[in-house]
Amino acid sequence: MKSKTINFGKLGEEGGEVKKRKVIDWIFSGQYRMLDNFYMHPMTVDGIQAASVEHFYQAAKAVYTDTYLAILRAPTPGDAKMLGRTCEMRPEWNVAIPDHPLKFLYKDMVMWKYIDHKFNNLVPGALLRSTGDAIIIEGNTWGDDYWGQIEKGGVMQGKNMLGKMLMMKRDLLVGRTPPLSMDMYMI
Repeated sequence: MKSKTINFGKLGEEGGEVKKRKVIDWIFSGQYRMLDNFYMHPMTVDGIQAASVEHFYQAAKAVYTDTYLAILRAPTPGDAKMLGRTCEMRPEWNVAIPDHPLKFLYKDMVMWKYIDHKFNNLVPGALLRSTGDAIIIEGNTWGDDYWGQIEKGGVMQGKNMLGKMLMMKRDLLVGRTPPLSMDMYMI
């Protein structure tokens, strides 16, 4: 986990406000380990229990009930991810939800449901609130430029949807109105 401070604003322009903001990036570890979907934080959602957000997310991909249950029962989040990558996937998984105000795909709504639930709990919620107004980037070395960002030629690139969802949830937890667009969480 890297943590750094960067300047935001209109540098060098008259009247331009410069604001320093902490950036929490790279692979969630150390004090921020709980932000990771692989963090083992058992929870019950809609009467169903699983060991992590990753278990719930990967299971939601499954077309068949037996596969869904096998993913939920996987021993580790990594095992759940492996099973989720090999299962027959719901046909709507990568389809945009019509008229969604944040232009979410079906998979985004699934992720949001479990992120929202996890951080409504006392300890994870307190950790997320403790990040203040830091930019949260889910960096990785496995090439996921949808949920996180990856380094290409010295530049971080990607949608960072997980980071954006964490910042949106944090805004809700502290009573701030989230932006009307996920793009407002861009650096």
